[in-house]
Order: sequence, then structure tokens, then C-alpha cells
Amino acid sequence: MPILVMTTPHILRLPVELHLGVIEMLELQDRVRLASANRYFRSITKPPSHIEYLKAEAESWAKDRDLFACSGCIRFRRFQDFSDDMKKGKRTRGGAEAVNRLCLECGVTHGLYVPGSPVVVYGRVHMLCGICGTFPGLATRQSRCVECAPAARFLEASSTNPVFRRYAPRHDGTVRTARVDFDRPPMDELYGNWLDS
Repeated sequence: MPILVMTTPHILRLPVELHLGVIEMLELQDRVRLASANRYFRSITKPPSHIEYLKAEAESWAKDRDLFACSGCIRFRRFQDFSDDMKKGKRTRGGAEAVNRLCLECGVTHGLYVPGSPVVVYGRVHMLCGICGTFPGLATRQSRCVECAPAARFLEASSTNPVFRRYAPRHDGTVRTARVDFDRPPMDELYGNWLDS
């Protein structure tokens, strides 16, 4: 008795018109899941509009998963991906300004959150890092994250530290001629002059 091996799944053998008819009857969550199944379904599934996302976020499945619609990236984002101001008041589920709700990522992209301005997330004040562009932790005066702070401290220290000060230009622009100085690198003496410290 011969064994039949199927190379493609049964559902993909159906005509495209039937696929489109089934997709039209699906709810938003099911359309999104089907579109993520493979390239073919992603290509024939029309992406949901922002209004469809706003309607769907009022349904129980979106509430159970703490999903909110973002008007910037036009997709569902988790509750923790929004600042506190975007989750309450007029921008809450079904609120008058829910169409203007932006996630943290889109808020940075659209210029709503800039380095140094405070952003409250879960009741804690955060600041956008001015170097890497993330909201890593609690706010600091310098608006830098822990990873970027050492590099920033090095750059700040280079202007005040005597080791680095000799390489910084003087305010009056004076230059001193070469002399034997054992604490300077040999390249400074090779070229004959350097900026005075």
C-alpha cells in the first residue's frame, strides 16, 4: 500500500477568493493571528486601521491582555509601553482623545518626549537618555542612563582633569614651544609645539 505525502497544507489549496471571504469574517484578533502565520496570509490580509484597533481594545480579549492602541505605530502595545498620562483621563479606553494616544517609542519618534523632560511611568519619574534615546530608569539631573553615564562623565572630566587638560585648547589660543617634559607623550615633543595647559 503506497503512502501519500502531502507537500502543502489543505487550507493553502483553497482558492484565494475563499481565503479572502474567510478573512473578511474574522475578528481583528483572529486576522492578526492569521496574518502572522505565514507570508501568504500576511500578503492577502489587509492591515487593520487605527479605528479598528480602538474598537477592538474595548473587547474583553484586549482588556484581559492589557492592550492599548497606539496612533503612531498603529498597532496594539502593552500597558507598560505607555506613559501614565496616555493611560488615564481622556486618553483611556473609549476616551475622547484615545485617537491621540502614543506609546513611549512613538512619543520619542514624534518629538513628544525629549531628553531632559520628565515622563511618569507607573508613578515613577523617568527621563529620556540624551545619548542612547531610551527610558532606562529613574530620572537623573543629567538625563543619562546608567550605561551612558560613564562615557558622559569621562567627557565632562576631560575638561577639568589635569591629565586631559593639557590636550584641551586654551581660551586665549596661546601655543607653547617644545621642551623636554617627561610626563607628556613622545608624540607631543616630536611635533615641536602643543597647546598650553
